[in-house]
Amino acid sequence: MNSIRKQPIRLLPAALDLCACLGAYYAIFRIFPAERTDWIAAIPASAVTSWLAAIALQARESGVSLWIDQFFYAAGLTMLMQYGLAYLFGFWPAPIGAIVSGAAASVMLLAGLHRWDEGASGGEAGPGVVFLGFGSMAAALAPHFEKRILGVVESEPERAPRGLPYLGPPEELERIVAETQPGSIVAAGGRAPGRAVMEVQYAGTPVIDGAALHESLLGRLRWDAMRPEDLLFSRSTNADRMGMAVQAIYTNVIGVATLVALSPLLILPALAIAVFGRGGQVLEHTECLGFQMIPFRLLQFGTRGKDGRLHAPGKALLALHLESLPRLINVVRGEMAFFGPPPARLEFARRLGRLIPVYAHRFTVKPGILGWSQINLAGAGDAPDEALRLEYDLYYVKQNSVSLDLEILLKTLLRPRSFARRQKAEGL
Repeated sequence: MNSIRKQPIRLLPAALDLCACLGAYYAIFRIFPAERTDWIAAIPASAVTSWLAAIALQARESGVSLWIDQFFYAAGLTMLMQYGLAYLFGFWPAPIGAIVSGAAASVMLLAGLHRWDEGASGGEAGPGVVFLGFGSMAAALAPHFEKRILGVVESEPERAPRGLPYLGPPEELERIVAETQPGSIVAAGGRAPGRAVMEVQYAGTPVIDGAALHESLLGRLRWDAMRPEDLLFSRSTNADRMGMAVQAIYTNVIGVATLVALSPLLILPALAIAVFGRGGQVLEHTECLGFQMIPFRLLQFGTRGKDGRLHAPGKALLALHLESLPRLINVVRGEMAFFGPPPARLEFARRLGRLIPVYAHRFTVKPGILGWSQINLAGAGDAPDEALRLEYDLYYVKQNSVSLDLEILLKTLLRPRSFARRQKAEGL
């Protein structure tokens, strides 16, 4: 995702990044001394390539997906560069293992260096910020600016929250900017005259779209800041068809392989339920809406007997968090993916679609076993507000990529219990 505005390349940090890449490739390439390679050319060329990949992605917000993308950029571009030099000038390229390891080492070193830099400069206050309008969007953004908020521009003083100065109405924006000299203005719902906004922008004070900033900082797409037709016709908010095609390939391959590998965990519980399940169903199904709002049956193991009480196999499955394992069958049948918005029950989805016009947009991708909203709402105790969940789901639809899927997988592995509790609370 693009940043709100481009940041200039700072010379000293950029030089440190280049040195970090040189050190990483030098250390990794020393592990391959027996391989025939022109190391004098390979090390600096590879380091510069990884450094350029870091600069190319510097406008992105930090996070796991940034480092995953940077690794693929660095490894892919370094391979192209190495074999391009070999073709043009007869250099001996580094082995693929050295290139991949060097790219991974450089990304890890850059991540650590940037973390250290953020920690060292954490106490420094940035330029002041003025909020143009203050509603729920601004309230969610305000904690990220801490003491940098100079005040609020609103049509009425009572709309400004307690603790933040009221600077005046939007019609006086030019005067307010001249007096407060903010580093930027966050347009978070307030309406100022177009001429005043243009004058402020041309005078050198950037006006930042609050919805875009909300998406960048919080990983949620502010759906109530746009119209349904914006979601339908804007290419930036629609799922990437190429990304969906790539996802379908690795979902099918991994799904079949996982289903075969875990077949004992499917067969043995099914037999146990059939024998000791007190007449309960081996597989239960829930009617859900899937891709393009096509209904499908979401599968899971039955955990209760005919009397409605938990049986012994059901208790074991719930304790081991294996009751949802039959969803692999939904994945192999093409009804679900490994990653995507959570499956929505048919009656709930249709009701929410009538209440929230943009709700149907989440069905432009397949529902997933793991997802962005499941991860970000995993720590909540009760079932979360569906409007909040929708913000995360629409963010996934917009940002759908391999790197985001890998970030979801990594965070799920780090917090499996929270994710399991979330699914149980939702009744899925």
